[in-house]
Amino acid sequence: MSGSTWDEAAKVAGYADAATACRGVKNYFGTLPAVERDDLRDLWRQRMELLWTYAARDAEIGKPGALRAGTAIAQRAAAMDGLDAPTQVTVTADAAELSQLVEVLLAAQGGVVEASIWDDGEVLDADLVEE
Repeated sequence: MSGSTWDEAAKVAGYADAATACRGVKNYFGTLPAVERDDLRDLWRQRMELLWTYAARDAEIGKPGALRAGTAIAQRAAAMDGLDAPTQVTVTADAAELSQLVEVLLAAQGGVVEASIWDDGEVLDADLVEE
């Protein structure tokens, strides 16, 4: 639960090895402990804070790889907290506005609209035709 390995837990509790410590916990509690997600996130936040401190210190003295390490730590922290999650864009427009937008986008890519995708309110398959 504290982030220690079974080997470390075995040494602290006086077991012969990791497997015996694991069996002892399972026999006593009837199951192995499961770490709550919030507790696990807190544990990793603390670890990343420590690593960030080291990376920042190393970057200040110009140690090779320190900036890359700091960037990796920042990326993992952002991913853990969902800060880098994709955003959803919702477009609300009527058929005429969408048709005009499609034509502009196709023209910008060098294509033309061969058929209207708005006929009868049904969506037709359309291909980009480059000239």
